[in-house]
Amino acid sequence: MRQLHIVYIVDKDASVRRSLMRIMSANGLEARCFASMHQLLDEITPMKNGCVVLDMSLSTAMEMQLKTRLAEMKSNIPIIATSVRDDPTVREDAHRIGAKFFLTKPVDNQALLDAIAWVVETMNDQDDTKSDQNDQVD
Repeated sequence: MRQLHIVYIVDKDASVRRSLMRIMSANGLEARCFASMHQLLDEITPMKNGCVVLDMSLSTAMEMQLKTRLAEMKSNIPIIATSVRDDPTVREDAHRIGAKFFLTKPVDNQALLDAIAWVVETMNDQDDTKSDQNDQVD
């Protein structure tokens, strides 16, 4: 049985957080919202059952702290980056922190849900493969 998928939303705009929370809820996903990267970093634990939707307008240093913290916890939770700016610098920053998708704001709801479904399913497939490998007897 698959675990409940939690979408960790980090966006400084309260209206965006509320909107994304409603979209996640309407589609059977639990959402936890954070107004800043500091809040997420304070709450972060080894997350294995969801993804992070990250507003790239936050500081690059904080974004790199997230990548570092996830690596320290050996967490492979995927990141979906969003931004109002669609330029090479922002895309490069998203790539540098390991984002699996980059979506331009305003984000199309279905595109975001599809991206979440894809990264979570890919993560589950990787976990299943690791589990199968661990179950094999030499």
